[in-house]
Amino acid sequence: MFDRSSTSEVTNVASPVVRSSARFFLVNVDTLGLIPVKITLMIPPLDILMVDPSGDLKWLELTRDIEAAKSRLKVLGAAMPGKYVIFSHRSGNRRFFTVDASGDVSEGVE
Repeated sequence: MFDRSSTSEVTNVASPVVRSSARFFLVNVDTLGLIPVKITLMIPPLDILMVDPSGDLKWLELTRDIEAAKSRLKVLGAAMPGKYVIFSHRSGNRRFFTVDASGDVSEGVE
């Protein structure tokens, strides 16, 4: 059931959304009035991080899948050769890669 007491006003939004709660948005639909609509946000599941010389991780970007991440490593590595980590939000797994100045990517174990 939708709890109207937990809603708050939304300002500066260029859409028909007028109120929101943690899970639902109330949408003004001309003759129907306000109706609750559930919205799911999609966040790309993989982070690409670079390992700096001190061993700290520097976040670079998000990507949708491992093939896209490896493709990005080629481009990133050509500009910034070094060690990289691809982190999966879904599984929590980390994969380690080394990229040389020519963009060659090799997977390793850390």
